[in-house]
Amino acid sequence: MSMNITGFGLGMYMTQFVFGIIEIPAKLIVFIVVNRVGRRQCQAWSLILAGLSIGANTVIPKSLETLRSVVAITGKGFSEAAFTTVFLYASELYPTVLR
Repeated sequence: MSMNITGFGLGMYMTQFVFGIIEIPAKLIVFIVVNRVGRRQCQAWSLILAGLSIGANTVIPKSLETLRSVVAITGKGFSEAAFTTVFLYASELYPTVLR
């Protein structure tokens, strides 16, 4: 989704700006969701929803540029949520000596 930023109907810079802005609420929501439902559930559902967004974006016709943009931005938010979850708990995988 990030590689095809000119294909969503918005300008290249505006799409990149929106993709950057969506990361802020995605990170904040992950911090809350991880505390409530747990790491595995949060990671699994954010990856599943990101995959569904990518799949949906491939079947949406190019004539519906606004819908494609919304689905792509939503998918980018879910993929950022998955990355944030991994980043939060990656330090648990390494021994204290290596940290």
